[in-house]
This record gives sequence, structure tokens and C-alpha cells, in this order.
Amino acid sequence: MKSVINFLAPLFIFFCLALFSPKEIFSQSQQPASIDSQIFYNLRDDSYVEVVQRIKITNQLPEVFISDYKLFLKSVVPENIEVKEENINYPFHLNKDKDGYILEIDFPDARVGKGNSREFEIRYHTHSLIKKIGEVREIYIPKLNNNNFFKTYDVQLKVPAYFGKLTYFSEEPAETFGDKQYNMFYFRKDQIEKENISLGFGNFQIFSFILRYNLENPLEKETKVKVAIPPDSFYQRVFYDSINPTPQKIEVDNDGNWLVTFKLKPRERIIAIAKGYAQIFPKPYPLYQPSKENLINNTKEDKYWETKDPQIISIASSLRSIEDVYKFVVNNLNYDYERAANKNERFGARQALGKKDSAVCTEFTDLFITLLRAKGIPAREVNGYALSEDPKIKPLSLTKDVLHAWPEYWDEKRSVWIAVDPTWEKTTGGMDYFQNNDLKHFSFVFHGESSTQPLSPGSYKFGADPSKDVFVTLGGTPDFVNNKIEISAEIVRLVPLVKYKLIIKISNKGQSAVYNEATKVTFDGKINYEENVEAILPFSERNLEIDIPFSFLGRNSPEKITIQYHGLVKELVGVKRKMVLGTVILLFSIIALILFYLIFRTTSFHFFQGIKNKISLRRES
Repeated sequence: MKSVINFLAPLFIFFCLALFSPKEIFSQSQQPASIDSQIFYNLRDDSYVEVVQRIKITNQLPEVFISDYKLFLKSVVPENIEVKEENINYPFHLNKDKDGYILEIDFPDARVGKGNSREFEIRYHTHSLIKKIGEVREIYIPKLNNNNFFKTYDVQLKVPAYFGKLTYFSEEPAETFGDKQYNMFYFRKDQIEKENISLGFGNFQIFSFILRYNLENPLEKETKVKVAIPPDSFYQRVFYDSINPTPQKIEVDNDGNWLVTFKLKPRERIIAIAKGYAQIFPKPYPLYQPSKENLINNTKEDKYWETKDPQIISIASSLRSIEDVYKFVVNNLNYDYERAANKNERFGARQALGKKDSAVCTEFTDLFITLLRAKGIPAREVNGYALSEDPKIKPLSLTKDVLHAWPEYWDEKRSVWIAVDPTWEKTTGGMDYFQNNDLKHFSFVFHGESSTQPLSPGSYKFGADPSKDVFVTLGGTPDFVNNKIEISAEIVRLVPLVKYKLIIKISNKGQSAVYNEATKVTFDGKINYEENVEAILPFSERNLEIDIPFSFLGRNSPEKITIQYHGLVKELVGVKRKMVLGTVILLFSIIALILFYLIFRTTSFHFFQGIKNKISLRRES
């Protein structure tokens, strides 16, 4: 009988991220065992994950058996560990090293013979695979490194439904199922072999912000200053608690930026402060539609977007799709961390092609925009805040208050702006920022018709003042329904008792903009005027003027006027009685004029006839 050879070099099976691969003593066909593995990640709440790994080890050689099993856990702290086969508990040891933990399992018996197998289960809890970032939960599934030993390796992720939708991912699940309580996600072995998988769950993210604007009037006369505040966009809704001092007005430019106007006295300095919250969504939602003229302007050349450059045109013509342009930018530019750490000149697209190893976020953005515009596709730049847990992986390279830049392109089929981030795609080495929005990008301004204007918050300084003016944190409790809409109206007399005008003022004194709501004006229950109001911004108002024409005896004049907007109703006493009175007065006036005319004519006739007769008598005498 042949002696049983104890496998002297124990088979190391590395779950999570192994730092090194085991030494292969056997060729692929002579491996001592094959392994089938199923791993279940069950998320219990915001703080921990229950991990269950079911393992089946099958002998491939007749005289070799596996004496132990080693599980290497990098960046995972296991708790409440159990190792068992049916009702038999296996002894184990947990040892810590510099990179994590090693779980050593000693098998209590030897199972010899080709085809013989051992099936057991490892259970533990860990707080290391889940992270709550504001309203978003991020889950990490570690990469499988030593795949040669695994025949099968399936991963299942079980997530409570209240976590929200799967918002972003570095690898799309092979299968997805769900019910009212849980959502299930499945990954194959070939997916786990590529990279660590990260997934984000949540319906939205919330940032609270305080923005300072250092404004100065150097003139000897009063002047007005416009600054940009974070606007609503296809990916975000903004709620303002306050803007101090109170702005003179807020308006929207062609690119959707919100511009606030302040009035400054001669030689006056002020620090304007905007406070509020931003709710960030994973998918674009068209609150409004840009004009055709604006989209055309978003295909034109500008200072940093040299669409007429021969090299740009040549490259753009060789790329067939928007995704091809994106991949070209990611593959051809390299991020320069040293340059990002210092104040840097913005290259623009053409210069970025000549300095491929010296790019920061503006170069990735400018090149993407320029190549798309050269193809006739609208594209624009976004400046804003991006949440980065690790600047080495997700760098922020706008030096003014350490902001970030990324591009958006216009999707003609869906009629929406689509945000992408080629900079972070390059530096994260796995996360797909073409298909995913990670709820970590908060837009401050859009550069479409201009590559430089308006300036982003954080750029309004007193001279070279290095003060920090952008403060953004996760979380907050905005009142999402506190719009404070007010309606005021008056009837103005244009011609006494005859012609009137209805003047309506709709004021938004609340936190957020109101979109696409109809203003209805009814005269005695019949709609006389209806208009869809595209938007009324916070701290803004909209004025409407409606003529109330004259009608005979007030037949078509309203006795009651009703104004409706955003669920509010304003009622006014109409002008019917005034119109009736006006008609009566007008009739009496006309009759009086006619009588006066007749009396005047009769009197005049007799008067002139008498004079004529007197003249005739004198001639006769």
C-alpha cells in the first residue's frame, strides 16, 4: 500500500486580497485538489456584514490529502467566527499580521483518495466591508487572487431593500433579484477575478454647504455685482436656508447657472454668505430643457476648446462614439499629482495632447469636451465639489478651495445632460465613471457658452486672499416642501369704468425652485388665462399682466376672479359691477350728447333763422 503523503506545503486559499500567490509545486493537471466555493454576503444593518463561505475541497491525486486550510483576510476584521462541517466544529486559530488576519483551520481527519471531498462552512461577521457615506451605503467585495485552485467561485450579495437602489458599481452584477425586503446580486468567478468590486446603494445623497463670496466695489459710484450660486440641475436639487445680504434678484443664464445680483455702495466691501443643502440623485432628471440655441452654442469653439485645430479634428473623426471619445481621453492622459498640488495653468485641449503626462482634471475635461464638440455633439464643463475619501485615488485639482472639474455631454435620445468623470476613471483603476454617477459630485457652475464664466464659488476673493470660502459636509435636514409661495394681485384702472388690467405677482420666499406648474386665472369659473411657468427660483418672483377688456353691460366681465398656482388659490372681486356702471354711464353720456346735439342743432337753427329774417326785413324797408 502506498504511503499517504501529507501535503507538506499547505494549500493556501486566499479569500479577499492576497499579497502573494502560493508556490505551485504541481502542474495545472497535477494540482492536489480542486475547490468549489460559494460566498454569501448578508448585510444586516448599516454597521456589519455576515459572511458565509461554503467550501468543497475535492482530492485530485490518490495519495495526497489536505491537512489544513488557511484563509487570508486583508483589511477585514472578522468577529464571531465559526467553522463547521454539519454538526462538527473545526478547530481554528486567528493570527494577525501586518496586512490583516490569517484564519488557520486544522482538519481533524485525513481524507485520502482521488475524488474524495470535504465540505465545510466558515461564518463570521465584519464591519470592514460596509461604509455609510451620508445617505449612501458602499459595500466592498474583495477580489479573488488565487483562482487556479478554484473550479467554481460564486458570490451572492443580500441587501435590505431599505438601503435603496443600486446606484453605482464597479462591476455590473451577473444577475439581480429582489422583493419587498431584500435585493439579491450575483457575481461569477470571472467577475471576481478582475478587481475588487464596490457597489453603492441609495436613492440620493445630501450635502450641506456654506459658501462665502468676498465682494468689493472699487468705484466711486454704486454698482451691481453678479455671482454664481449652486443651481438645480439634471442631477441635483438645491435648498437654500439663507442668502445674506438679501440679493436684489436671482436669474438663470442660458447654461442653467443661477446668478445672484448684489448692490454695492461706492468703495464698499461685503462678504455674502449662502447657506443650504443639495440633494444629489443617481440618474439625470430633466427639470427643464435647454434651448436649441444653447445646445448649438455648446458645440462651438472657445478659449480652451480648440475644435478647429487640425489634430483635434483628425482625432475626433477617428472616434465613432461618445464612449470612444471617453476611452481615448482616459487612455491617453496621465494624471500629474505633483502639478495638481501647486497652482497650475490651464492647458486647454490642444496643449493637453502635447503634455499627456501632465494632466489634471481640467485637461481630462477640456479634451473630452473639445473632441465631442468637434464631432458636433454638445458638451460642457462642470465645476464643483466632489467627495473624495482618498485624494490619491480620487484627486481634486482645482486649486481654489480644492474643487473638481468634470464634463457633461448632451444625450439627444433622452434629452438629458449626462455627467461623466474621465479623471476619476483614470485614477481609481476600476470604477466605471462613464456609466455610473457615484452621488459624490455636487455641481457649482456650468461652463457651456463660455469656458471660463461664471466663476465658481471659492473664486471670489479679496485680492490674493487665501481664505477658505467653501464649506461642504455630508448630511443635513432640509425641509423639502418649504417653498413659501405667496400670491398677490390687484386690478389696475387704465380707463375709468371701462378698461382694467389684472396684475399678478407670484413670490417664492422659500428654499427651493418650483418647476413646471401652471398659473390659471378664471373669470367666474371659466379659464380665461393659463400658462405653464417653467421655474420660479428661491427668493424670486414672477409678474403677470392680464387685460380685462370692456364688455357691454358687463356681460363678459368677471364678477369673481380666481388665481391658482402651486396649490394656492387667490380670489378677487371682479369688475362686473364697475363695467355695468361704466356701461350705464357711457350710455347716459351718449344719450346726453345726442340730446345736447339735437337741442343745440334746433336752437341753432331757430337762432340763425331769426337772424336771417331780420336781415331780410331790413332790406325790404
